[in-house]
Amino acid sequence: MCNISQSMYSFSFTIHHMSLLYRTIAIACTRGGCNQVFSWPPVVKQPRRCFRLITSSRKNDRSRLIVVLSSTMFNGLLQAFSNLLPSDDDNASDVESISDYQEIHTPSEDGVEAVREILLEFLPLELVDIILDTAEYWPCVYASQESRIIARNNEPWCYLITPPIPTSQSSNPDEKQRHRRVREIRFRLNSHDQGWGGEPEHQGTYDGSWTWFEALILRPSSPLHRQLVGNDVTEPFTLKSDHLSAMDAEQNGTPPQPKRWHIQTNVTASRATKEHKVIWTEEEKPVSEQRYDMFKGRVRRGHEVVRELEPGDRLAVLARAKFPGWENHVSGVSVEIMYFYW
Repeated sequence: MCNISQSMYSFSFTIHHMSLLYRTIAIACTRGGCNQVFSWPPVVKQPRRCFRLITSSRKNDRSRLIVVLSSTMFNGLLQAFSNLLPSDDDNASDVESISDYQEIHTPSEDGVEAVREILLEFLPLELVDIILDTAEYWPCVYASQESRIIARNNEPWCYLITPPIPTSQSSNPDEKQRHRRVREIRFRLNSHDQGWGGEPEHQGTYDGSWTWFEALILRPSSPLHRQLVGNDVTEPFTLKSDHLSAMDAEQNGTPPQPKRWHIQTNVTASRATKEHKVIWTEEEKPVSEQRYDMFKGRVRRGHEVVRELEPGDRLAVLARAKFPGWENHVSGVSVEIMYFYW
């Protein structure tokens, strides 16, 4: 363990590459390769020019990893993974990149706990938690909706409400208290506007569009949460005047700014459905890009949502359109709330 620790800190990594490296270690643990990973002292070799992860499994569930590290990464770990290479007759199922694997592998809290316990056999707790967090080995709260609706005439639709972020409440005093902190929110939005209108110079761009999506935090203690969640509605619905009053009453700042966060605007005057992928992290956008719009809410300020979400909270996605003739045609939305669990 000493050799590994010294070697890990003797090289300079970018955060991105360290994240890939750590995630590979976490995945190795889930695939039964942790002993092989840590059985070889890292040996520095000539840099490699590519990074590729391939996983494969035999019928006996023995999984192997192939890791070829890039020129800026810790190439000595290639030796540590050498025992995990599949034989030539294995029927490997290739994953083109680490990001592709992340797309299909989201761990559960139990999975994170299992990897933590394995890593604790080799590393101190402080380093284990750094590895899991930096690797973005996060559980998530997921929700999706594919109903077709049209938001128009300044009548907001509550299109989707996520399940609550898990809480750590336990009646057993001997049970270890767990913590959860939101790290990232991922949106997928499929929509288009009415296909006409707007200024000629704005058509085909995002300028001058009056159809968009917003996010709301629904905290259990708030009146808005009780109004929107109390009936366990699973289909999109329009917001009534009492909903809007409760929404606008939740304010802060000077002057008061309702806590509505702008997610994405549709392309102006386009009937073609477009999928937008939006990711919010704790990282704050430049102050010059942040603003408050009286119609569209807090623009370029998604970091506030990531920082404010707490266990027990839900996230609501609203579909909106302003002014006569403007329509927000929505065919699907999904939300992933990724959180660090320790």
